[in-house]
Amino acid sequence: MLSELDTIQLEGLTLLASVGDETALEALRVNFLGKKGRLTAVASQMRDVPPDQKAAVGAKLNEVRTALTAGIEQKLLSLQAEKDAASVQGIDITLPGRPSPSATLHPLSRIRDRAIQTLRRMGFAVAEARRLKRSGTASTL
Repeated sequence: MLSELDTIQLEGLTLLASVGDETALEALRVNFLGKKGRLTAVASQMRDVPPDQKAAVGAKLNEVRTALTAGIEQKLLSLQAEKDAASVQGIDITLPGRPSPSATLHPLSRIRDRAIQTLRRMGFAVAEARRLKRSGTASTL
């Protein structure tokens, strides 16, 4: 049983080194650590191990599982870092930034201007009125 666990660990880490993308990495994880994976199958045989060897086999099983899990997580981080580096490879950070639009009309001003245009096309004229200023209690015209 211990030699089988050593073989699984060696095979898993060897295959892990040759993985090139995330889908293959997930397939490898399922193949070794999934519900029907190789390591899970060996773990289900623990009930057949003699009592004097259970501690050693259990420790080795946990060691293999930890090594494969850590290797998979590290490979995933490495693949994501490669993707991130490839996505920013064509960007020159020394170029100046793109200018943002400086100012725009307020939405109510846009609506007023459009209404004036529409009414002018219909034949109406625009007239402006002045407000009356109040001085004291009496207002003057």
